[in-house]
Amino acid sequence: MAKSDGGDYFRRTSLFWIVAVTFGMGYFTCIVFAPEKIPFQLLGPFGSFCTYLVDNHADIMYKGWWAASGLYFMSSRLFPWCMSEGVCVTGERSDVGQERGVTMSSAYELKSINLS
Repeated sequence: MAKSDGGDYFRRTSLFWIVAVTFGMGYFTCIVFAPEKIPFQLLGPFGSFCTYLVDNHADIMYKGWWAASGLYFMSSRLFPWCMSEGVCVTGERSDVGQERGVTMSSAYELKSINLS
């Protein structure tokens, strides 16, 4: 078992970043999949910029959304796996094997998604 609660290896992020990433991905999702629901005219210059992106670069934004989601998915699987290499120094490798199994199954799931 681990002799620490994880505080030696991980720091808690600030609430600002949690809220900023959540709202940013939520807004990006709405722009890509339901742009008619967003009142762009009320957002000023930012709304004009978003309207331009939706009208002229919808396909790039769609692929970018999948890339951002995939990057998040893979990083949330790979980060614990990479960290477990340094954490498990006592010779007990069961946690590392379990984490690698989850990582590999997640990678195969991501690979099987058809993006076209």
